[in-house]
Amino acid sequence: MLLKQLNKICNTLAFRLTFMYAAIFFMSTFVALFVVYLLSSSIILKLTDQELLKEHKEFSSLYKQNGLAAIINAAAIEAESEGPERMFYRIFSKSGKELGASDLSAWGDLNPNRTGLQQLGEKDNLIFLSLDIPKHPHDTRIMNAYIEPDLILQIGVSLEENAHFLGAFRKIFAISMISVLLIAAGVGWFLAKRALVGVEEVTRAAIQISGGTLDLRVPIKARGNEIEELAQTFNQMLDRIQTLLTEVREITDNIAHDLKSPVTRMRGIAELTLNSSTSDKSSKSLAANIVEDCDRLLQMINTMLDISEAEAGAAKLNLEKADIATIIQEAIELFEPSAEEKGLTVSSKIPENCYARIDIQAFQRMVVNLLDNAFKYTPSSGTITIAVKNSESKVDIVIQDTGIGISQEDLPHIFKRLYRCDKSRSQAGFGLGLSLAQAIARSHGGGITAESLPGNGSTFTITLPHLTL
Repeated sequence: MLLKQLNKICNTLAFRLTFMYAAIFFMSTFVALFVVYLLSSSIILKLTDQELLKEHKEFSSLYKQNGLAAIINAAAIEAESEGPERMFYRIFSKSGKELGASDLSAWGDLNPNRTGLQQLGEKDNLIFLSLDIPKHPHDTRIMNAYIEPDLILQIGVSLEENAHFLGAFRKIFAISMISVLLIAAGVGWFLAKRALVGVEEVTRAAIQISGGTLDLRVPIKARGNEIEELAQTFNQMLDRIQTLLTEVREITDNIAHDLKSPVTRMRGIAELTLNSSTSDKSSKSLAANIVEDCDRLLQMINTMLDISEAEAGAAKLNLEKADIATIIQEAIELFEPSAEEKGLTVSSKIPENCYARIDIQAFQRMVVNLLDNAFKYTPSSGTITIAVKNSESKVDIVIQDTGIGISQEDLPHIFKRLYRCDKSRSQAGFGLGLSLAQAIARSHGGGITAESLPGNGSTFTITLPHLTL
């Protein structure tokens, strides 16, 4: 369940925009800080080299004034004051012979060739190199430079302080990047949601409209961006669709209304023929068929007109306090003979008292229509379950069967007028029962939802709000 929710979030446009914003901001900051790190490392190394050059200048001046013994003595004193493990001095002849040195006990192997002494030449009289000396905890910066044409000064200094500084910088770098990532994600999410707020409004409106609220429109906030243009176009499309649907419904209602009178007259004439003593047997048989067909047509026309009135809000509901549990139980009893005949098992979970303000006759028609479908499309030895769930804000009436089910292609259309699934065409009916049930539920401020899988039965849920009693 959690993985599905995470996958759903990861597939949203808001998440992808957030990831993109955060990635760009994170990488930009990372590159900037990395460049600063490299520059800082280079600057610190240059400052170290400048200190070594300063030492070289002082030793050169001392040599000119006091000779070799003076600089050997000064090297020992200087190394002792700085710390023998942090700095060393060595003096070599041009041939590579060591003439003097400070305390080297903390430095291990300092082979002259390895420390770059032989790299000095006629053109390169000063070189710097960084060296990893075995058994020494930190890298060492070494300078080799001529004091005189036949005398070389070698100074080595531990880069411990540089390492501490850069280590602290790396920690700050890591903490900064984590903070930047969190901030970038937060800011990116805010910007993404702000950018998509118009799309979300259009989506919410589309969902509600798909449920039948055709008079709903997306609010226009005059931001002047592409989302507002989309909302305006969406609203214009809805206006056109609603106009077309209204015209189609009016035509259908007018046709139904106009058909009612001639069909009634036709039925009356057939009924007179049926009751006439002068009619022969074949005429009476034909008249009986006409009466039956006219009754079916009148029932269909009246149902369509009832749906139109309910959908238009013109139906006069006689709302009164009633125990819907009792009404549902009575409706179930009506189908008991059919259940016994087909060998169906009927179970109910209905509380003793469940009061609401309803139009009793309309409520009965809605429940009976849904129960009729359940009994009609559930084969022998099947099960039908009716449950009533009462909460503080609403009442849910759940009718579940183990019938033939409804395909996913048909499910979104079953509440449309005259729509019949392929499997239901063999059963008697007009395709108006579910449309009427939904219209009645909506006229009470509620609705009906359906869940089904072919071969696994269907579940219809009537949801009614608790009207003030």
